[in-house]
Amino acid sequence: MADSSIEICNRALVLVRAATIDQFDNISQGSSTEEIVCKTLYESQVQAALSKMPWSFSTTSDQLSRLIQTPEHVWDAAYQKPDFSLHIQSVQVNGMDIDYEIQEDNILCNALESDEVYCDYTFRADEAVWPPYFKQYLYFKLAALFAIPCGGQETIATHYTNLAEVEFRLAKNMDSQADTAERVTPRRLTGARRGV
Repeated sequence: MADSSIEICNRALVLVRAATIDQFDNISQGSSTEEIVCKTLYESQVQAALSKMPWSFSTTSDQLSRLIQTPEHVWDAAYQKPDFSLHIQSVQVNGMDIDYEIQEDNILCNALESDEVYCDYTFRADEAVWPPYFKQYLYFKLAALFAIPCGGQETIATHYTNLAEVEFRLAKNMDSQADTAERVTPRRLTGARRGV
């Protein structure tokens, strides 16, 4: 069963010996410190963690819509940035990366009107599709952030900051294995030996 935002927060809270929560959507005057901290920090940290690299589970591609107005200088065309994109990873025409610039919610580039322009981007993937290695990184990242406001535990915050950095490197490595590696076939090996 997939973890919810509450379960992910509770795992981080347990790591710093704080009280667990039942919800953090409806904050009121009687809300606990833990609920307020989770409400304040959770979503921004999730988006920051997803934007940190092009994770395979939160990357997609879309064709861009060309805007009528053209940029004032440097670029020839403006395209609408995809809704819900957290980070634009690349822009392509005919499968080739092209130069671009982000201005507000527009992607500026030098594409022709006849070009089909696509972009790869990071989106806010739902917790249900997060792989275990990403969740483990996020538990430690959140624990590092929760430690001080939920108990003033600077030493624990430093400890989990260090663990989060290690887990981030491990998660990057695991995620990079989501793509099929180019295989070297015996035929290609034979050709390489013969100098073909």
